[in-house]
Amino acid sequence: MEKSQEMHFYESKIRLIFLLILGVVFILFGVLVGVFAFNEGDLGMGVLGAVLALFFAFCIVMGLKRLGNPGPYLTLTEEDLIINASSNNPIYIKWVDIEAFSIYKKNNNKFIGVILYDEEKYRDLMSDKMRKLYHINTVMHLPLYNITWGQIKRRDKERLLEELEGRISQNLQADGNDSV
Repeated sequence: MEKSQEMHFYESKIRLIFLLILGVVFILFGVLVGVFAFNEGDLGMGVLGAVLALFFAFCIVMGLKRLGNPGPYLTLTEEDLIINASSNNPIYIKWVDIEAFSIYKKNNNKFIGVILYDEEKYRDLMSDKMRKLYHINTVMHLPLYNITWGQIKRRDKERLLEELEGRISQNLQADGNDSV
C-alpha cells in the first residue's frame, strides 16, 4: 500500500438529495401545523410549527451548500488525515498523532472514531466555538474527532477502511523501528 499517495473520499450525493427531500416534507408539515394552529387560535402549536419549518429550512440551506460543494469529505495525504477537507474549517490530523480508529454506532448512525495520543494538543488548536461544540464528545466519552460512515460513498467504504488500517499499521511499524 503506497502511503505517499493522496486519496480523496467524497460524500454520497444521493443520500444528501434524499435528506433534502425529507427536509422539504418536514418544512411543509411545519407550515401546515402552523397555519392550522394559528387559524384555530392555538398560539403554542402555531409557534411550534413555525419553528419546525424554520429549522428544516436552515437544514436545507446547509444541505444545498454541501450538495453544491464538489470537494472531498476526507483526504488522506502522506502526513495528514483531513476531515471536512473542502469546508472552510478542515480538520488536519497528523498520522503520527493517531493511536487507532474505533468503529461504533450511536443513534443508528455508524462512526469511525479517531483516537489520538494527545487530544489536548488538538483541542487547543480549535476555536472557542468548535471547542464548545466538540466538548459534547468528551462528555459522552466519545473520540474528539469522528468520520461519519454514512457520508462516505458506498463504493468507497471498504477502500477507506483498508487505507486507514494500512496507514496506522505503517505508523506503528515506523514507531517500533525508531525505538530499536
